Amino acid sequence: VANGSEFSFALAASADGDTITMLPGTYFQSPGWAFANKTLTIQGSTGNREDVVIDGMNLVVGLWIDGAGADGSVIRHLTVRNGRGPTASNSSGAGLRIIGADVTLRNCLIEDNHLPSSDGNGAGIYASQGNITIEDCLIRNNTIDSLLGDGWGVYFNAGSHAMARRMTSGNA
Repeated sequence: VANGSEFSFALAASADGDTITMLPGTYFQSPGWAFANKTLTIQGSTGNREDVVIDGMNLVVGLWIDGAGADGSVIRHLTVRNGRGPTASNSSGAGLRIIGADVTLRNCLIEDNHLPSSDGNGAGIYASQGNITIEDCLIRNNTIDSLLGDGWGVYFNAGSHAMARRMTSGNA
């Protein structure tokens, strides 16, 4: 896919087990993108995570993955940046929000996501009730407005999680 409209169509039209390959560029959409109840691989075409960018425009969550039907999904070789989480109390997730799904993130850059909630969690990545594997990812410069929030870069709530060769920096 080559732009935000094509990516939206590919997410909607995809079937369980499909791979969506994104060409270099920056992908914008409001509302942001989400998928549920199907296992997908979403990947940048070049293997360089900085070539393909999902940009939340400081308006919306960058990518939302929901439900056990999405178990086995893989997100790789891309950047998620400028996501913005909800403002409601105890809201979570701005860059990636993963609920109830087993997902692997590989060779991703998660940066500059913001959570304006007074007590939110996981500005970069929020994962709840699923098993998450993070490999070869850089998670940086993600912020939460309140000191009551947790996991500026990554926040895990229930489930099993593994991180290998990942780096976090500048999350506050």
